[in-house]
Amino acid sequence: MSYLTKAWPGCSEFMTSLQALDDDEYRNATANFRNLSSHAIAPRFNFGITSTVRRSVAPKTVLVPLPNGYFARQEQDKLGVEYAIGGVPPLRMRTAFELNLRQWNVAKTIFSAYVQLLDAALATLPLQSG
Repeated sequence: MSYLTKAWPGCSEFMTSLQALDDDEYRNATANFRNLSSHAIAPRFNFGITSTVRRSVAPKTVLVPLPNGYFARQEQDKLGVEYAIGGVPPLRMRTAFELNLRQWNVAKTIFSAYVQLLDAALATLPLQSG
């Protein structure tokens, strides 16, 4: 929590509940559907595999021969393009529904904490006649 938010009454409850939304557990369970549906190709529902080939930028590696005849990967200072083969299986509708229902309940908690935070902050403002 930042220095500014510490001064707000009730901010810790709000920040705690806000950090529970779209957490790592949800992202892993949905294969990061929320982000990918806006910025890339999201997992499908019920059928269809996505991301069978994945392109990424990573430290470039070269194969260096070892004395025993084998090779070892050695990272270079340069970046390079890397491809991976795999795939993201489809999300089951029932699972997605249950996960999103939990997220909706988290969002309700966040909204309640926000209303309490806003009420407390507004109560500190001086009244002006007008």
